Amino acid sequence: MAELDTVIINKHAKEDVVNYLGEVNPGMELSEIAEKDQRQEIPGESVEKDLTSPENTQKVSITRRILGISLIFACSILATTQGAILKYVKHVPTGEAVMFTAFHALTFFAVIVTFYGTPLRDFPFKKFVFMRCSLGGLGFLLKVWSFHNLPFGDATALIFTIPFFAGIIARIYLKEKYTIVHVVATVCGFAGIALIAKPTFLFGTTDTPTDAPWWYVLVPLGTAAFMGWAYVCSRVAGKSVSPITISFYLAVCQLTGGVVYQTASKTEFVSASCFEERALLLVCGMLSVAIYLCLNKGLAIEKSATATLIRNCDTVMAYLVQIFVFKAKTDVMSLAGAALIITGTVSITLTKAFDITCGIEI
Repeated sequence: MAELDTVIINKHAKEDVVNYLGEVNPGMELSEIAEKDQRQEIPGESVEKDLTSPENTQKVSITRRILGISLIFACSILATTQGAILKYVKHVPTGEAVMFTAFHALTFFAVIVTFYGTPLRDFPFKKFVFMRCSLGGLGFLLKVWSFHNLPFGDATALIFTIPFFAGIIARIYLKEKYTIVHVVATVCGFAGIALIAKPTFLFGTTDTPTDAPWWYVLVPLGTAAFMGWAYVCSRVAGKSVSPITISFYLAVCQLTGGVVYQTASKTEFVSASCFEERALLLVCGMLSVAIYLCLNKGLAIEKSATATLIRNCDTVMAYLVQIFVFKAKTDVMSLAGAALIITGTVSITLTKAFDITCGIEI
């Protein structure tokens, strides 16, 4: 029995390695595959690190870089559209909106998985896919909690630190470069968010003061850390796992989070009585499908720090929607903040798209 277990383990291990090395001779042993692996990767680096190492990513063509950046931009645009719809149906409870949006997304993903025959059980990097989905789901719930228990400006500004955490985690774990350009872009983005959101810890109290304890600010920071870590996990898994597989389990986690939140909040369902709101939540589910696919595919191409900086430009898009769609008032500080975010996003995009070398690597 022990010998049979060993054969089964070796068979699965060999299948996982084939995902990285391509076709191999069926008669090759794991030791022979390892020798082939050593000839292909940088000495001293593991397979996972080699997939995202600077030496490997520098060989990516300009066309592929632009594709990765375009996917992240598309994700931001779609997320802004979804946010505008959710704002329109704002009297629908948060848990209910999340639950029905995720349910519709999961239904669409079930059709896609069936049509393409995408594997949901037999794929590599299961640990990273699980971490990506669980951390992403936890980060989403903490984000909702932050917006409900902290001033909007405070929560928005602190959550924007996602690029910082993603860059540092990717630098430590994946050995990805974190240059002075990333630092400048992150600072510009944070300053822009601060000018738009006007957090109380920078601009004083608001008209709606809160009695929240000081440690409440740790929750949005935890949100940023979890989401940054989740993006790094998606970066690792996305090299070998289909974005459809990752997105499917993301929808499962989001649906679970919505059910838990709705149950814990003990609020009644309200969307079932209105056809328009059910239709809008269906559209939100379709948008979630596109958002997940664009984000996970983009993270498989582009580095974590860069992707999160571009992804967070939806703050500017949401600000423009507030002005032109919802007729919100604006001021000079908010316009300056939008300009700073755009400056940081454009700078990191140009340096990455055209492989411009600048600054000091951290």
